[in-house]
Amino acid sequence: MFDNLTRGGARSSTSIDPRKIKEELDEKVRRLDPEACPLQLITDKLSRGPRPKSHKICVQQYDAFDHFDIASNFTAGTSGEARYARIRVANRSRVTTGNQMIYYPQDKITIPSTNQTVEVMITPLASKVVNGAELSLTTGLTGNTATRTAGTDIVVRNIEPQPIIPFTNTDIVYVGRTIHESQPIEASPIQRDCFYDYNWVEHKEAVVVFTEDQKEWVQTHGSVPDFTFQQREQIMEFKKSVEYSMFFGERAVNFEQAGRPTRHMRGLIPSIQTNVAVYNPDSISDFEVMFGNFLLHQGFRYNPNGKRKFAWAGAQFLQKFAMAFRDYRNIAFNKGQYSPGLNVDSYNILGMEILITRNEVFRLGTEMDHWCIIFDPQEAELRPVKTYESRPYALANERDYKWMIEWQGSIAWHREEVNAILRTN
Repeated sequence: MFDNLTRGGARSSTSIDPRKIKEELDEKVRRLDPEACPLQLITDKLSRGPRPKSHKICVQQYDAFDHFDIASNFTAGTSGEARYARIRVANRSRVTTGNQMIYYPQDKITIPSTNQTVEVMITPLASKVVNGAELSLTTGLTGNTATRTAGTDIVVRNIEPQPIIPFTNTDIVYVGRTIHESQPIEASPIQRDCFYDYNWVEHKEAVVVFTEDQKEWVQTHGSVPDFTFQQREQIMEFKKSVEYSMFFGERAVNFEQAGRPTRHMRGLIPSIQTNVAVYNPDSISDFEVMFGNFLLHQGFRYNPNGKRKFAWAGAQFLQKFAMAFRDYRNIAFNKGQYSPGLNVDSYNILGMEILITRNEVFRLGTEMDHWCIIFDPQEAELRPVKTYESRPYALANERDYKWMIEWQGSIAWHREEVNAILRTN
């Protein structure tokens, strides 16, 4: 208890006892936070899915057939086989099946670089049937037996009566199977398989523990009771931990506790496996050109929901990006007034639109402040079980006051190919 004594002055005769003077304390606790962005930024963008029915949530995806492929290793036929050639195909539409051959005799392929169209004659699985018998060519051309090729090679023939123009590496376009008049049904079917991805449901918690005296009597000067202050700060730190898990967490499961597994969910950054670009920001002379190339070839490589996405970037990335427009450094205001600066919240190029936001997850002063993520929020679902639920708890023989907060849930990443990351390492 402090005495309210006169603090001195020309008309005061009070002797000041510094031990009895109340401290000149600010009424407000000013919180110093290294992160300026709102908490739970990622959850504001994610769509919401149903409560998980299992600890393991699965998503399924089908990669549509791509009529474009790549051919290489051109080997021309000789003598009477001048119209033929053996080529190696990438099987780009079936890379997940171990390069199993997807072409079959009588399929046609257009070669745009040479403006020729060829017919598939022999594959590792079959040979074209001509007048009731399989076509037989020299093993020097087939690279295997007279009626089969090896590996991912196929033998093709120009549909016109002239040799195939040689090439080294080229794009090719599949244009379907063409049959002869009243041909028996001989086509080999293609099975279309979905593939699956999954994520674990993660359970996170944080607690505050006080003695009975601390909870009841300890006050934070000029502010709320200390227990309330501790609760509030714990909630904010806990929300950050959940948000960081949504960005950086990697999926795993641990069985070291018998019968009680620990499950870890996969976050946004580790989920991006397809479109990852690495760059040295100090070596870029035209940042806008670099970023435009990144958007064209990776950020908007797949666009099932249209060409409008979000971008989260570090401060250094945004600074370098803004400097790319230094010749246009004005923002217009009302009445014709201008102010130095540049509005790059929205960026449009070639019909692609990006809404750019600074995110403190890419902390200034770390190696991540040059990073940028392109994100399609329609391709991810937040699947919560417990959303920051809290309750007090204590054992019967304890006087300590304990308070717990928990979050449980996961994220279903439907098509990670629609996202992209630009990073420095």
